[in-house]
Amino acid sequence: MSQSNIEWTDWTDNPIGVKGSLSNFCVKVSPGCKNCYAEKMARRLSAISKDLTWKPYKATGEPPEMELRRHVLEGWRKMKKPRKIFVGSMTDIFASWVKYTWLIEILDTMIACPHLTFQILTKRSDRMKRVIDTYLSDKKLDCLPQNIWVGVSAESQEYLDRRLEHLLTIRCAIRFLSCEPLLGPLNLALDGTVPKDWGYGYKHVSDLLHWVIVGGESGPGARPMHPAWVREIRNQCIASQVPFFFKQWGGYADGSNWPATKSGPRTNHIVILNNGEYQDYNAFDLQRKHIAKWNDMQPTVMHKNKNKGFNAIDNTQHLVFPQYRFFLDLPDEYEVK
Repeated sequence: MSQSNIEWTDWTDNPIGVKGSLSNFCVKVSPGCKNCYAEKMARRLSAISKDLTWKPYKATGEPPEMELRRHVLEGWRKMKKPRKIFVGSMTDIFASWVKYTWLIEILDTMIACPHLTFQILTKRSDRMKRVIDTYLSDKKLDCLPQNIWVGVSAESQEYLDRRLEHLLTIRCAIRFLSCEPLLGPLNLALDGTVPKDWGYGYKHVSDLLHWVIVGGESGPGARPMHPAWVREIRNQCIASQVPFFFKQWGGYADGSNWPATKSGPRTNHIVILNNGEYQDYNAFDLQRKHIAKWNDMQPTVMHKNKNKGFNAIDNTQHLVFPQYRFFLDLPDEYEVK
């Protein structure tokens, strides 16, 4: 457990890890995982200690033996000051190798610590929904309490469409969406009508989604994020009054609108199209004269971003956190053991 540099949380904890060590393990499930920061961090730490590394699959094709780090859960119980805790920053706690009994212990401990805010984020939204639905049923609870924020990660429209319905149908007080790294334009459909068979008394998706985080990819090999994608999501959130948090531009920041105000070659600049394609600025400047259709694809200049945490859109920061939509009182007879 440690304090975090992630702008939307205070603390990171990893209650699931490789048995008998401080090592971590995960499996890439979608394009957003390509340049996984957790894997890169673990490989850097392995230079310090062999006990701090990223464990590969066994030769048999099975994951390494995992365990629940109960000392992490005990650490939560001992914390006295309120703080936001991102749970599973180095892995996905809803992966198939995480036992359901471990998840029960994790959720029980979260409920036993109402002064702490736990932020759960997953790409495995289908299993998260199954686990939480079963947990609520077994514990005879209507929904998770307000100190457990439940989120899914979606880097493109394809994965948003796969994961968002799972999230919106989970019974909890705060649901959030993390679009990081953002790899394409997203239509959140915040003004869309919620199906009646979901069982809610709300009219729109915006009533069920309480927070949207957007961020670009950083580090070696970072893929750029088109500024138009960011502005579109920001505008959707503002129009529907959904709290919007812009974390960072990442490896590339918005340089200028096309056409460029300066002529001649540029170093450390790229041009990105609205479909996500990008190339070196100078190469694009030569080719665009012969490929007119590119001018219809919102070509935008971006520059390598030395300040990876730069997080202003049109000279404005958006660092809004969610507000509780409703509160849950636990039944008196429910006690965490």
